[in-house]
Amino acid sequence: MEVQLQSILRPSKDICDIAALYYHRYADRIELDGYFNLFYIEKRKAYTTIERLFLSIRSKGYGSLLVYHDREEIDKIVLEAEKEKSYKIELPYQRYQDGVFWVAATVAEGAARERQSGGSHDGDVLCDDRGTQGHDGDDTRILEGMFVADVEDRAVRPVGIGIDICTYRREPYVSRNLTLLKERILERQELDVSSHVRIYVVDNGKTLEQHKEIWQTVADSAGRIQIFPNKNAGGAGGFTRGMLEILREKEAHHLTHVLLMDDDVVVEPDTLVRLYGLLKTLKPEWEDAAVGGVLMREDHPHILFCAGEVWENGVISNPQKNLDVRDFDTAVCPYLTGVGNEYDWYSGWWCCCFSLNVVKEDDLPLPVFIHRDDIEYVLRNQKKGLLFLNGIGVWHKGFELTFGGSTLYYDIRNELITIALHGTGNKKRVALRFVMRALTVAAIRMRYQDAEIVYRGFLDFLKGPSWLWKQDPVRTNDKIRQSASQYVPVEEIIERLPEEEAADLQRQLDAFWADLSMDRVVETPKQKEKASWIHFVTFNGFLLPHDRTRIKMLTSLDPPWDVFRKKKVVWYEPGSKKALLVQRDFRKMKKMLGLYSKVWIASRRYLDASLADYQKNMVLMSDGKAWKEYLKEK
Repeated sequence: MEVQLQSILRPSKDICDIAALYYHRYADRIELDGYFNLFYIEKRKAYTTIERLFLSIRSKGYGSLLVYHDREEIDKIVLEAEKEKSYKIELPYQRYQDGVFWVAATVAEGAARERQSGGSHDGDVLCDDRGTQGHDGDDTRILEGMFVADVEDRAVRPVGIGIDICTYRREPYVSRNLTLLKERILERQELDVSSHVRIYVVDNGKTLEQHKEIWQTVADSAGRIQIFPNKNAGGAGGFTRGMLEILREKEAHHLTHVLLMDDDVVVEPDTLVRLYGLLKTLKPEWEDAAVGGVLMREDHPHILFCAGEVWENGVISNPQKNLDVRDFDTAVCPYLTGVGNEYDWYSGWWCCCFSLNVVKEDDLPLPVFIHRDDIEYVLRNQKKGLLFLNGIGVWHKGFELTFGGSTLYYDIRNELITIALHGTGNKKRVALRFVMRALTVAAIRMRYQDAEIVYRGFLDFLKGPSWLWKQDPVRTNDKIRQSASQYVPVEEIIERLPEEEAADLQRQLDAFWADLSMDRVVETPKQKEKASWIHFVTFNGFLLPHDRTRIKMLTSLDPPWDVFRKKKVVWYEPGSKKALLVQRDFRKMKKMLGLYSKVWIASRRYLDASLADYQKNMVLMSDGKAWKEYLKEK
C-alpha cells in the first residue's frame, strides 16, 4: 500500500515566504535542500515500518533530477524536459541508517552554478500562491511531488484525526487557518489525509458566530468543521471540551487521534500530510506515542524555537532553542534529526497530537485554566513517548518579549500542581524554593503587585484539588486580572511623566528598537548578568541611595539586577508595546517582604498535606463526568 509521507513544499505568502527554508536556487538548478524539504532518515527508521521509499514527482522543463544523501550526490535520473510527465523514483532507503535525503533538479547541464538571491539569507523569495506548491514561478517549468512509502497492508494503521482548536477572540487567525485547512487539505481529494480529518473549534469567547467569513468556511465544509460555543474555562477547558466532542464522535467518524492546536498560530497544511503519514506507519511500540509540534517563530519565521524541551522541578530547559534552520548544517543537527529523547521531552499544546487510546474520559487534562496547563498532561503520558518530525508544527509569536501580568498567578499555581504530581526529590523543598524565587524576582524588580499575585497563586494551590474543581474559573480569572499589574500603552506613560523624564524614556525606547535584532533575542538569555554580593546584601540596591538616573527602561530581555539603585523604572513589553511604571516605595517593599514570612508559615502548616492531596486525588478527579459539570455555565 502506498502511503503519502511529506510533500515537496515551496514558499507561500500566506504561510511562510522565506525561500531558504525550502530551496536554494542556482542559475541552472534548484536544490530542494531547505529544512521543510529534507527527509529525516533516522527518525523514520526508528519510528516506522517503512521499508521502501519513493519520490513521486511531476516535472516539466527540467533535464535531470539529482538525489542526495546529506551533501553527497547518490543518483541521477534523466527527465524528459519537453513535456509534463510523472515519475516514481525509488530511493536507497535500505542503504542508510541516518542523515537526510533531498533532491535537486537541473534546467540544463553545464550552466554556471551561481547562487541567485532567492537562495541566500537576504529574504528574497519565490512564492507560489496558486495552491499547487510546485511551480517554479514559470509556467514552462514544473516540479512538484511527494515522498511516499510502499508498506505492507497489514503494517498500515487506520488513522482519523480530530483537530481540536481552542480559541478566545482571535478571529483573524482562526479564519485564516480554517480557510487554509479547508482549501489545501479537506478539498484536495488527491491527498490521503483529506478524507480522514475533521476540525473541532471550541469558542471560549462565543464570538465566532458574528464572523461571516468563518461561518461561510464552516458552511462550505460539508459538516467537517464544527464550532462549539464554550464557557471561558481557559485553554485547559477549551481543549478538554474539544477532546470530549471528539471522543463522542470517535466511532461515527473513525477517529483515532486528537491534534491540539492553538488559535494564534500560523499552520502549514502539510503538517496534516506528514502527521497522517507518520501515524499510519508507526511501529507497534510507538502506536500510542504523542507527536509534538515543532515551534517556529512568527516574528522571525526562519527561527526554530524548539522541537522538544525538558521539564524538571519547575524549570524548563532547552539548550538548542532559537535555531536558524535556513542553514543546512543546523537543519540536520542531531537535536532535530536524531532519536533517543522520546521519553524525556515534553511539547506545548500549540501543536500536539495524542492517541485516543491515551485521551479517554477517565484520563483528561486538569482544570487549570491557562499557562502551563499543557505541561502536566504531557508529563503524565510521557511514558508513551513523544516524537518530533520536521514540517509537523506551527509558527507562533516569540515568548521572550512579554511579561506575565495576570498569567503569573497561573504560572505559580499550575507549576506547583505539576511539581506535586511530577516533581522529584523533596517536593516540599522544591515547591517552597520555587515560590520564594518568584517573590524575590518580583521584589528586586520593584513589581509589588506581582508579589501579591505570586502569594495568591500559592495560597490557592494550598486549597487542594477539590477547591480547584469547585471554583468558578471565570470569576477567579476576573479577580486575578483586576489585582494584577496593569500595563498601558507606553505613550500614556510618556504623557504623564515630567518633560525631562519623558524625553529620556523616549530616547531609550528609540535606542531599544534601533538595536533590537534576533541576535539579541537569542544571545541575551545566555549573557544575563549574574548578581554580585552587593546586590544580595543591599536587596538589589534598595537599602542604598538611588543613583542619578532619572528613569530607566527595561524589558524582559534585561536581567532584574539592572534595577539596582534605580528610583523609577519602566518595564516595557516589546510584544504589546505596553509598559508598567514602578518606583521605589518603602511601604510597599516592607509589605512585600512580609509575604516571605507568610509563605513560610503557610508552608509549615499546609504544604505537606496539599502535596499529598494532589498526588492522591488530582488525576482521579479529571474524568469526563467532572469536566462536564465544570464546563456548565454558572
